[in-house]
Amino acid sequence: MKKELESLQNLAAKQTGTIVEQAKTIRYLEEKIDYLIRQKYGVKSEKLTSNQPSLFDEPTQEEYVAQEDDPQEIVIPVHKRKGKSRSLPDHLPHIRIEHDIDDKDKICSCGCAMRYFKEIISHQYDVEPAQFRIIDNVRFAYTCPKGCGAKPITAPRFNAVLPKAQVTPSLLATIGVQKFEDGLPLVRQAKIYKQRFNVQFSDTTLSNWMIGASKLRLSPLVALMDTYMKQSSYIQADETTFQVLNEEKKKATAKSYLWIRVNKDETKKMVLLHYSSNRASSTVTTLLDGFNGYLQTDGYAGYNIKAKEAGVTHLGCWAHGRRRFADILKSTISDKQSQSLSKEIIALIAKLYKIEKEIKEDPLEIKQQTREDKSKPIIDEISTQVKLISKVVP
Repeated sequence: MKKELESLQNLAAKQTGTIVEQAKTIRYLEEKIDYLIRQKYGVKSEKLTSNQPSLFDEPTQEEYVAQEDDPQEIVIPVHKRKGKSRSLPDHLPHIRIEHDIDDKDKICSCGCAMRYFKEIISHQYDVEPAQFRIIDNVRFAYTCPKGCGAKPITAPRFNAVLPKAQVTPSLLATIGVQKFEDGLPLVRQAKIYKQRFNVQFSDTTLSNWMIGASKLRLSPLVALMDTYMKQSSYIQADETTFQVLNEEKKKATAKSYLWIRVNKDETKKMVLLHYSSNRASSTVTTLLDGFNGYLQTDGYAGYNIKAKEAGVTHLGCWAHGRRRFADILKSTISDKQSQSLSKEIIALIAKLYKIEKEIKEDPLEIKQQTREDKSKPIIDEISTQVKLISKVVP
C-alpha cells in the first residue's frame, strides 16, 4: 500500500511538472502567434501613442499603449513677405551689360551737357542652353618629298574616353548625370536629342556608352575606393533587396541584393554599393576582406563570419534593439511585468537619443567624453533591465 501511494505521488509530481512545462509552451506559442499576426496584418510603424515621450525629451512613467497611426493635421503657416530679396549665389559669374541713353538725350533742356553720377544695377538669372557640336579630330601625316622609301609618319591617335566611340567626355558625363543624378531614362534622353537638336541616337547606343564607361573608366576608380574602404577603421554595412527583370538563371520575381558600405574616414568619406544575386555570407567575406576595426550592422547573421575575426569589433544598432521592446508594448497578451520593463528600457534608449542630439555638432573628443560620462551609465542600466526582462519574456 505504501509503495502504491509513493508511486501515485511521484506520478502526480511528474504530471504537475508536465503541466507547468506545457503552460510555458502554450504561453510562448501565444506570444509568437500574437507577434506573427501583428507582423502580417498590423501597423508596421514603431510609433506608440502620445503617452510615449519623444525620443529627444525626458521620458515619463506613463503607460505606453500601441495604436494605429492617426492622420496628423497639417498647419500651413501664414506667409510673410520679407523686406529683402534672396541673396545671389556667390559662385556664379557676373556678365556686365550696360544700358545707356542716346548722346542727344544727354543734353539738358538748359543747353549744358548732363553729368554721370551713379549706376542703378538690377540682376537676372541666365543660363546657356546645351549646344551640340562636332569635334573634328585632324591628324596630320607626313612623307618624304624625295621618295626615298621612308615610311610616312602620322600623328598618334588621341586618347579617347571610349575607343572607337563617337563621344567626348563632356557628352558622356552629361548622359551619366542626367540618367543617374536626374533620373532621366536613356530612351527619353535620346528623344530629347532628336526633337531639340536633330541629333539621332538610339537608347541602345547611349546604354552601350554607359556600360563601356563603367567597365573601362569607373571600374578602376571603384577598385581604388574599395581599397580605401577596407583600410578604414569604422564601416557601416547593410543590404537591401533589389529586383532584376532579366537575369540569367533567375526568375524576374526572384530577389537580388544591393550591399551598401559606408565608412567614417574624415579624409576619404565614401559610400559603395555592390550588386549580388544572393544574400550569402560569402559576399560579406569578399566585401570586408582584410578589414580590421569597428563593423556596424543590423542583426543579419551573415555578418557574424566577419564579426568573429580577430581585430574586428561588431557594433549593433539601437533602433533594431529598441524594436523588440516596442513589439512587447504592442502585444495584446503581454503581462504587466514585461510591459513595465519594456517601457523602462525604451525610456532609457530615449535618453541615449537625447544625448546624441545634444552632442551632434560637437568635436569627436567631446562626444567621446560625454558618452563616457552620461551614456555609459544608461547603457549599464539597460543591461540590467534586459537581464530582468529575459526571465519573464520568451
